[in-house]
Amino acid sequence: MMRRSSLALALVAGVVLAGAGVARADAEANALLERMDRATQGAANKVWICRMRSIGTDGNVREGRFLMLQNASDKRLLRFLSPADMRNTAMLALGKGELYVYLPADRRVRRLGTSALNQTFLGSDFYAEDLGSVRLHDDYDARIVGRNGNETRLELVPKHPSQWSRVSAVVVDHDLVSKFEFYDQKGKLSRTWTRTFERSKSRYEAWVPTRMLMVNEATKHATELIVEVGDSDKPISDEIFSLRALQRGDDLRYAP
Repeated sequence: MMRRSSLALALVAGVVLAGAGVARADAEANALLERMDRATQGAANKVWICRMRSIGTDGNVREGRFLMLQNASDKRLLRFLSPADMRNTAMLALGKGELYVYLPADRRVRRLGTSALNQTFLGSDFYAEDLGSVRLHDDYDARIVGRNGNETRLELVPKHPSQWSRVSAVVVDHDLVSKFEFYDQKGKLSRTWTRTFERSKSRYEAWVPTRMLMVNEATKHATELIVEVGDSDKPISDEIFSLRALQRGDDLRYAP
């Protein structure tokens, strides 16, 4: 009887210790998640000029450039500068779930439904939220699934309803994410996002992305973004992030 009791106690202790190990791992992963957010979100305002290369499965490349503004309240405005047939097409995001588009041919601003947040925008492989300040710690639970040299691999599970069942993140030096892998609800790899960073010249943030590549794993279509100008020191008026200003093109005065 004592043997059975001892065995039972040993099994219970093993389960408790294993659970404690998982809890510690989750706590470590979530602490890392917070540091990842801080690594790239030092600046309240951002002015970017990006070159976008849309790479077809046949190897054909279509290029464009756009201006992107972002302020402290996570409002974002994106306006195409080229090519000619896209010039002045603009998108305004006023927080999650509120998205507007301006089409110069119509000279009208219209609001997009929330389903548009789960769709790629303007012929690219990026979603609107990809270019904003996504706070990983607010949106995902994390656990560490592996380490290799300076790389830590995290598995991120959405806290809220999402089109992704999970996201894999490769974290490198300075708590920067070099790669995300997005898995659909069936567990199939849907897209891969790789990023490179350099030290910022801004006094407000340490690191800025210089190149991002998003690959649609089903079609193998890809979109490359190259940040040509990244200015985090320029103040941006909150009035810029309004429907009237979007229609007038007031944001163009921030283009270098």
